[in-house]
Amino acid sequence: MLLSNCDWPFGSFSASPSRGNAPLTVHFTPNSTVRVTDWYWDFGDGSASASERPSHTYTQAGAYDVSLTIVYTAANGQEATHTETQTSYITVSGVAVERWLYITNFLKSELLRIREDGSDAEILANLGNALELPTGLAIDPGTSSVFVIGALGGVIRTNADGEGAVTLTDTIKHLGLGVLNDIDVDPTNGFVYLAGSQGVARAATTSPGVWSVLNGFAIGLPGVDGVTSLAVDAKSGRIYWISYSTPHVWRSNLDGTGTIDLGNLQGVLCQPWGIAVDAAHQRLYVINDVDNGLRWSIVSASLDGTDARDLGNLGQGTAYPLALTIDSSSDSIYALYYEGSSAYLVSTDLEGRLTGSFGDLGGLLSESGGGTDIALWSND
Repeated sequence: MLLSNCDWPFGSFSASPSRGNAPLTVHFTPNSTVRVTDWYWDFGDGSASASERPSHTYTQAGAYDVSLTIVYTAANGQEATHTETQTSYITVSGVAVERWLYITNFLKSELLRIREDGSDAEILANLGNALELPTGLAIDPGTSSVFVIGALGGVIRTNADGEGAVTLTDTIKHLGLGVLNDIDVDPTNGFVYLAGSQGVARAATTSPGVWSVLNGFAIGLPGVDGVTSLAVDAKSGRIYWISYSTPHVWRSNLDGTGTIDLGNLQGVLCQPWGIAVDAAHQRLYVINDVDNGLRWSIVSASLDGTDARDLGNLGQGTAYPLALTIDSSSDSIYALYYEGSSAYLVSTDLEGRLTGSFGDLGGLLSESGGGTDIALWSND
């Protein structure tokens, strides 16, 4: 096959950008000077295109070989093909990890968030018009939705940026759950769970207006008066929960069946107040009222209720722990505390040793009656 000098290069191409973090959108340009009739691009990740100047988005980290096959008219007037391949031409790094801590602000009816490193604290939304006195929240990373419940029985869903609030209250009133106490999300199976003084209900996170009551939790169990707090462990397919009336921890299947009483965690638990699960390390963390509100501690235990450890009050003296959440990826506990006239945020390792103090988030929690719940959102 003979080509004149002016026909070279006849199958080369360029791309911009050729490297970056996922998702990375790359624009491809052919550099051929011959008369091309067709282009066939192979982007190296299983995707292809027949466009002359395509754009393609790489969603996974890796190094990708890119090939361009052209169909062109050769110097002798005949149709011919040529393939040009550039090895490891596109380099895609992993998605930049973001972690945000979301916090409800009680008296001001606000939804706050702060980066895990303590930066960029901000008020996302004033929920006063949609939801008064927010007490609990949960986040669905799959839909980037934040679910919030209020002390007056309200429930809303917002986007992760605090916009687009949708009121779900009317669909919940008829469920007979009593006073709403807690909410959590199972992102693996796509359910949101709502705990009340008379039981538990769940709905699909994509259609949270359709709820079903799960009767296996607090209905008919001796000595149990509703569900104070619950934590979903999607990894094991279980839900761990506590009740006001009895200083025990219970475990149920995701549909409410198979409820088991784990007891008072080998005698360490006095009065449970809130619960969180660290699925990665197979541990429970329970806020423990040791002395009728005068002294508090955090209790850690295995998921079967054994190996119970009292972590103390995370170094916070007599301050009142409002809520906690676990970040398994950084082996951290984040806990909201209330003392004096405002709430503040601290972080510890999984053994309760203090690693950071964020104060009242630059004044966002001051004189607010305290934050009431905390949840972690991450894109990793």
